[in-house]
Amino acid sequence: MEKKATACSFEDSVLALAFLIFFFLFSTSNTNLTSPLPPPKKQIAKGGVDVVGQNCDLQLDLQNVGKGGKNRLTIKTNVEQVGDVSVTLSQAGYTDRSKNDKVAKANEAKVNVNLNKFASEANADLTASVDYEIASQDAAVNVGYKNGDVSVKLKSARSGAGDLSHKVNLNYAIEGVDAGLEINDKLSGKITVSKDGFTLEVPVSKDGGVDHKNAKLEKSWSMELA
Repeated sequence: MEKKATACSFEDSVLALAFLIFFFLFSTSNTNLTSPLPPPKKQIAKGGVDVVGQNCDLQLDLQNVGKGGKNRLTIKTNVEQVGDVSVTLSQAGYTDRSKNDKVAKANEAKVNVNLNKFASEANADLTASVDYEIASQDAAVNVGYKNGDVSVKLKSARSGAGDLSHKVNLNYAIEGVDAGLEINDKLSGKITVSKDGFTLEVPVSKDGGVDHKNAKLEKSWSMELA
């Protein structure tokens, strides 16, 4: 019987280890290296990496390169019995642009479980997932519905202390432009418009209306390794 060599062995294991070393190295580095790209966000990605016998995709998001580094490593895989599972390791000080610039107060480890295989049994356009943060014990249930260019997402969260909160996202995409409105249960949120890596974000609230003075324009870059 002919034996076949495994596709993910020594090289992928070394690469996975390098990602982890690189991730933690930046937490203590004080190097003065400069980068030709502006500091907001850079990404390094590698797919098909063997991690503890599981086929995984790795993505390293870099912030403040050359200034100590506040970074995030995301590991994604698929578990046959459940579905897609991702583990996110964020360093203290990492700013999550997708969550109202939420800053990690300490090193975080989050788990996301995609439940689409179960939600789709009720409706083919329905999505669902569960988030859990290990240290704080914060948990959230996410439900989404998409019809053509319009999508709606509802997030219900429970903090480790037992506090409940809710948030709704409405999004519309047309000709490469993504427009979104996010509102929480206190009737405040933001309007976002994105195209070609540029994102314009404008805060809104029930009392203050559209806060154009605090609008932000960001540009993100990404790099994928073959």
